Amino acid sequence: MKCSTKFFFFLVLLISGNNSFAQTWVDSLDAYAREKYLPASHYKWDWQNASLLKVIVMEYELSPEAQKQIYFNYIKKAMDKNYGFANGKTPNAVASGLGMAFLYKTTGELKYLRKCEKIFQDYKNIRRTKEGGVSHLMLFTELWDDTGFMVGQFLLAMYEATNDEQYLDELVLQLRVHREKLRDEQWGLWRHGWDADTKNHLCLCSKPHWQTKDDRKSAEIWGRGNGWIVVTLSDILETLPRSNPHWIEFSEYLKEMIVHLPELQDAKTGHWFQLPVRKDDPNNFIESSGTAMFAYGIGAALRLGLVSGNNYSEAVDKAYYGLRMHSIVSKGNNYLTTKNICIGTCIGDKDYYLKRGVQQGRPFGLGSFIQFGLRYEMDKGMRADFGIKRTLPDASILKNLYPEMILVEGGEYEMGSDDKTRGGSPRHTVMLNSFYIGKYEVKQDLWQAVMGNNPSFFKCADCPVEEITLKDIDAFLVKLFQLTRKHFRLPTEAEWEYAASGGKFSKGYTYSGSNSVNEVAWFAENAENKTHPVGQKKPNEVGLHDMSGNAWEVCSDDFNLGFYKYSPKQNPRNTKKGMFRVARGGSWRSDEQRCRSKARNRFVPDHHKENGSIRLVLDK
Repeated sequence: MKCSTKFFFFLVLLISGNNSFAQTWVDSLDAYAREKYLPASHYKWDWQNASLLKVIVMEYELSPEAQKQIYFNYIKKAMDKNYGFANGKTPNAVASGLGMAFLYKTTGELKYLRKCEKIFQDYKNIRRTKEGGVSHLMLFTELWDDTGFMVGQFLLAMYEATNDEQYLDELVLQLRVHREKLRDEQWGLWRHGWDADTKNHLCLCSKPHWQTKDDRKSAEIWGRGNGWIVVTLSDILETLPRSNPHWIEFSEYLKEMIVHLPELQDAKTGHWFQLPVRKDDPNNFIESSGTAMFAYGIGAALRLGLVSGNNYSEAVDKAYYGLRMHSIVSKGNNYLTTKNICIGTCIGDKDYYLKRGVQQGRPFGLGSFIQFGLRYEMDKGMRADFGIKRTLPDASILKNLYPEMILVEGGEYEMGSDDKTRGGSPRHTVMLNSFYIGKYEVKQDLWQAVMGNNPSFFKCADCPVEEITLKDIDAFLVKLFQLTRKHFRLPTEAEWEYAASGGKFSKGYTYSGSNSVNEVAWFAENAENKTHPVGQKKPNEVGLHDMSGNAWEVCSDDFNLGFYKYSPKQNPRNTKKGMFRVARGGSWRSDEQRCRSKARNRFVPDHHKENGSIRLVLDK
């Protein structure tokens, strides 16, 4: 006990220096991992680095707002650096794709979605068993337990980012097939590998003839390989709602894998062994990365109410303090790193595993320690718990406020006019794809539900939101995406005018839906100096309200007086940066000329105006 106490105070002193917000040994490991061992500028597209990247994503989710930017910047820099190299041609390559999925989820930027889709397309071309299990190797068909982590974390991140069931379906398939082929009936843990081929072959990584003759499985249960699966199952259960039909299935998988872990733990060090079920073999050794992963999984099972009892909680406690006491070393300058980490390991017989070397650091070593330590300290009240935010976004917050969208069929039309009014000339032919556009301007109740505030000058739940800047609009679009997983955007100027003019059903009205401004618009002569609830005026030919009057509507184009002279014909949008954005439609204080469907105006990006609003668009 005296030795433990002294070591504890040594660690407290060791990490009390100037590292960014260091609080415990976990924070010191985190600082070392990001700042020294693997800065974002050194990130390479592989599975090892992905194991740390996954934890940095988790840290973002668990951190207070003031610290999130640190982790976001790391992820973005690492992914942008590797954007051109990113691929999913092997399970090991797929793993880093979780960072691209995270960036799409948090920013809504389509370039990250496109890259994720490319990774998934590569992934679908990987060699498979007849049951659909993804092979770990390119030249031979073998299932390895760690493949579940490599592809599983990406598939889970994509399901979380898109709500697209294809990613969850694929994740379910892989875990089912791998479990069927690898599960050990006695221990509930998984053998390291299974060979789908009917004859032996040579692999430069694995030891020859590792397959058993009867079932073609590996004879051994490797610690870290099972740790990867325990972590992945835990993350799935923390992410999916309990109402998901697969939740119970995955919870049973996790329980069967951890049920024997307390009895297999080394009482002296709190670690599990390189070969966990060979606890009493004199040549076996403690392995710390697998220990952290096992403890992470048991902790998740306790939090989720899947297991109970002192044997589980004590196992997690022993692991936390055992890792701190036996598997952490100083790197100087207030940094810590990990030790007792088994080097990269393929498949072999018992002697192969027991003769593997051990080392310090490694991305999977640092990552496994940090993810377990953070969760443990939060569960124990040792650090503030800001709430894990991995649960899939709940779009029910929008309730009945979800924007009603109307399809505008694409086509060709004459954009602009020849009267040279505010740059609306010359008339020119434009061809557009089909799109959906909001039936109404964005109402204040929708903005309130998404943003948690209402900046409008004229407070009215059904009136268009106003007093918003371009920065406010961008933030709203990102949060709306996070809630709905739909990529809402502003209309281009060409889309706005086409929709306002009635699209393919246009009757050539001066205003949107009529030649009488009073029928369709709240403007200076009838609005009584304020906005009005949307939808009270007559709709236009495609069913859109208030495209004339009520509030100016910001478009995605930058304003340029001469753009019409060189505008492309197909889906034009002016992206040349200027001081203003385009605004269309007029407002409650506009004269009737400004309310014409052809009239243009400028929106000052950083100004709060009580007569400027937005209307949403979705690509078809």
